[in-house]
Amino acid sequence: MGNRKMSIASFVFRMAVVFIASIFPVICLPNPAVSPGANATLKGVIVEEGTAEPIGFANILLQEMNRSVTSQEDGSFVLEQLAAGPVTLKTFRIGYRNIAVPVELTAGDTLEIVLILPRAVIHMGGVTVESSRTGDGSTVRPDILFSDKKLHQALGQTIAQTIDYEPGISQRTMGPAPARPVLRGLGGDRLMMLEDSEQTGDLSATSTDHAVVIEPITAERIEVIRGPEALVYGSNTLGGVINVFRGYVPFKTLSTLSGSASLQGETTNSGYAGGFEMAAPLGMFTGRFDASYRDARNTNTPEGPLINTSIQTKNGSAGLSLVRAWGFAGAAASDYMSEYGIPPDPNGGHPAGVNIKLDRKHLEAKNQLLVNSIGLRRFEASYNHSVYFHQEFESTGYLGMEYGVVSDFFNVLGFLKNRGRFKNGILGLRASSRDFASGGLTFTPDTFEMAAAGFYYEEMHFDEFLLHGSLRFDYKSIAPEEERLSSTVGLIHPRTFSDFSLALSPHWLINQKWTIGGTVMRTFRAPTTEELFSEGPHLAAYSYEVGNADLSKENAIGLELFMDMKVEDAYIRFAIYQNDIKNYIFPMNTGEKSWRRADLYIYKYVGEHALMRGAELSFHLPLSQHLHTAGSASYVWGELVDFHQPLPYIPPLEAKVNLGYEVGQFSVSTAVRAASDQERVGEFESPTDGYVIFDLYVQHVISTQRHLHSFSFAVENIFDAVYRKHLNRVREVMPEPGRNFRLLYKIFI
Repeated sequence: MGNRKMSIASFVFRMAVVFIASIFPVICLPNPAVSPGANATLKGVIVEEGTAEPIGFANILLQEMNRSVTSQEDGSFVLEQLAAGPVTLKTFRIGYRNIAVPVELTAGDTLEIVLILPRAVIHMGGVTVESSRTGDGSTVRPDILFSDKKLHQALGQTIAQTIDYEPGISQRTMGPAPARPVLRGLGGDRLMMLEDSEQTGDLSATSTDHAVVIEPITAERIEVIRGPEALVYGSNTLGGVINVFRGYVPFKTLSTLSGSASLQGETTNSGYAGGFEMAAPLGMFTGRFDASYRDARNTNTPEGPLINTSIQTKNGSAGLSLVRAWGFAGAAASDYMSEYGIPPDPNGGHPAGVNIKLDRKHLEAKNQLLVNSIGLRRFEASYNHSVYFHQEFESTGYLGMEYGVVSDFFNVLGFLKNRGRFKNGILGLRASSRDFASGGLTFTPDTFEMAAAGFYYEEMHFDEFLLHGSLRFDYKSIAPEEERLSSTVGLIHPRTFSDFSLALSPHWLINQKWTIGGTVMRTFRAPTTEELFSEGPHLAAYSYEVGNADLSKENAIGLELFMDMKVEDAYIRFAIYQNDIKNYIFPMNTGEKSWRRADLYIYKYVGEHALMRGAELSFHLPLSQHLHTAGSASYVWGELVDFHQPLPYIPPLEAKVNLGYEVGQFSVSTAVRAASDQERVGEFESPTDGYVIFDLYVQHVISTQRHLHSFSFAVENIFDAVYRKHLNRVREVMPEPGRNFRLLYKIFI
């Protein structure tokens, strides 16, 4: 496999250039934040609402300055050597609501403040985050946020399993390891998976057997982003963006060592996992380190084990940053290695399964500069380099196919100053390259891709009206290593694609309780190398894949209307939407078997007119001081318009209802999750029956003088019911996992 990998010397040179470029503006641009005599001090104490008891181990962040501190056992904290001016003080503490408080710092003065934190209840269903832009690694505001207790309760083997029960979210699976989220029926390359707001460089979007190279146990939070904000990251975001925040590159100063460690175990696969992340002050620098290990055996179901579903994953990273009042500049390196199995093909293509090995090496350099001039609040630049290697072995040990991808990503973002009614503006440029090669039994040509994009995001604020908007232009070129004519794929030759994307989202605050709004979105997606030029057997995907070199670009119009009601801790959200997609690209089962591999059906990539409509409901209702109920429901309807046929692999009506009891730092809840029959299926696709499953969750948080301990215990599928999820490609082999006991322990220092 002749993949053209970048040499170590070349990479070191590129990293040095980016790092120097990051520091250069600090010298050249004026920055009032570092002028002499402009220092201020902030002192405070954090207490609990209602009891006035001090809260220790809370993280206090000045978002504009990337300065943070952890409160002492008595709730006190001090931040010194601060730049004068307006800042936003944010707090994060498991078991309590996150708050954001604007404060004004005066040069030479000490500001004293008392922060009162209300206790938090775990909300099932969508969570709309209403805070302003943060400086803690996020670029835009998420629609759904997983953090603290909610993340610990739902934490699974994969990111897809962790967020599976949110409204509109399902997971596409071929066994537990390669699970990937599906949002409102859209997955693959229409739903971007990011790590620290950057692309991962893996192949999970291109095939159902390819895993996402993100380990959830060391994740700090998971964000789901939709609408105009999603266009900040890409034009192919009709489904949305899922951003897993880890903080590879340190971005804040520390006075002491801080971090956490986790242990997780579950019974359905005799699985266990452990991980830690630590950040420490290192003189002028801040260092961060993390590592994790996950091991699981075959998954057990009520009808027996699902063979060849074991997984073993190792992950580690190290980062170093120079953090000052002007911002930060740093770099990090990480390595993700995984070995996992794909269960047997229900049609006999590989009766014993396929084993996959992958390795993703990732390096990045990142800079953030608090400019406070030339119309900007801050400037960010980053460079990411990823080397991904993937091998698929048949049960005999024979190498079936392998892939190698070398990716480079460069981003420049300018965060605009607020100007009257215009707020939170972002101007950005993104560029990338992708060197793709394959080997083994595939005839897919090696290709080199280049892409570039420019975008603008802005918000307009009025008294009772808010308008979000984005405009983006993308260009992409795909150049195969050689031009040739294939009898099945067509003429393999260089292709270029370009187009505009845009989105508008108005919000109208009717009163203090009700908000209505909507989103109009036009997106552009260029076909991938695999969709254009793939040719050959793909045993792990149960298919013989045939690309289509004549595919055109994909354009979609998305419409959404929503209504929110919120009164204190109670909320209800209802949304309806429609996605009209021209030239919807997907692998269509032809019903014919390959003459090269008579045990595999031919899947031919086609572009058709698709229409998708759906609705979502989520709610949280307090029933008493300690009792609450919450839930969600979602439905998607999809059709191939020209054929008047159902769109394949669309999830059925799904719902979940939770009843919880919480007192102090202890909570217990029961949940019912259900799905209806799915009989609207594509050609050659089998229907699935509905199901009702019961779960139990228990959580407890203990504070000691030096540490914070979090315990999460769950019993999933309490009654060991037999059920099948429609998006599970191996549902004809075995049902979903049986009764599972899961325990997670996490300690914060």
